[in-house]
Amino acid sequence: MPRGNPRICLSAFRKYRIYANPIVLIWKADYDNRTTREKTAMERGRLGEERTRDRIIPNIVSLNQALKVEKDVQSAYHALIEENISYWWAVEEDAIESYVNLMNTTDNEKVKSTLSKIIEDSKDHIEVLESMKESFRKILADEQRHARMLQELNQELAGDK
Repeated sequence: MPRGNPRICLSAFRKYRIYANPIVLIWKADYDNRTTREKTAMERGRLGEERTRDRIIPNIVSLNQALKVEKDVQSAYHALIEENISYWWAVEEDAIESYVNLMNTTDNEKVKSTLSKIIEDSKDHIEVLESMKESFRKILADEQRHARMLQELNQELAGDK
């Protein structure tokens, strides 16, 4: 199937070519396991009758607005998230150092055992935080690429006028 076509052939025989969007299939599977009240709410949300949350941004109606959204995400969210993850990482490292020092000052095996478990958990937390930082860096790279694509498209369309 060509790239960019998110449809799945549902028929056993391609002759009939029954296709569905995977998102609809996931929605349908989730829908089948819901109560009548939940199904009604899902239908309203799907049909746009009732939103489950307020919009964060207005509907984008121009390339300039789209470009601004992409740049705002970069500047407003990425730096803040990365700073907080780095801070959390430092707290975990400080806690590990403190717990190691505390373990070295006690002879109580229960205390040592408990602190040892906490140290291992904190080391795992640091690995998870590093993974989160990498994931956010990938998102940032995508946002930067999106902004460049929109900027180029905007310039190209302005040149066509």
